Formats: sequence, C-alpha cells, structure tokens
Amino acid sequence: MDLKACEVCGSAAELEILSGHSTSLGRVVYVRCGCGGMGVQLITYDVAAAIVELRAGS
Repeated sequence: MDLKACEVCGSAAELEILSGHSTSLGRVVYVRCGCGGMGVQLITYDVAAAIVELRAGS
C-alpha cells in the first residue's frame, strides 16, 4: 500500500483509513495512526483499488 508514514511518529504500519473521497487526481483519504496522529493523504486510483480489494478480503 502506498500510504505515507505518520507525520508524528513515522510509522505507516498502524494507519487506519477513516474516510475518503475521489478527486480528479486520485483518492483523498483521512487517516489516523495508533499514536494518535491524524492526517490527509492523496493516493492514486490504482492504490485505492488495492485498498478496496484488501478490505473485501478481511
């Protein structure tokens, strides 16, 4: 997954996607880290499709 690391602690392993919406450039997602940090990230549509596939498998 191409999510960026948390800006507070530097970890990408504990990021939780809270919500998101599509734009012409890709998908904007709002994330929360296990450390309590929150952020907004832009991911491309091919990565967004992979996230949907991962969620469907769980």
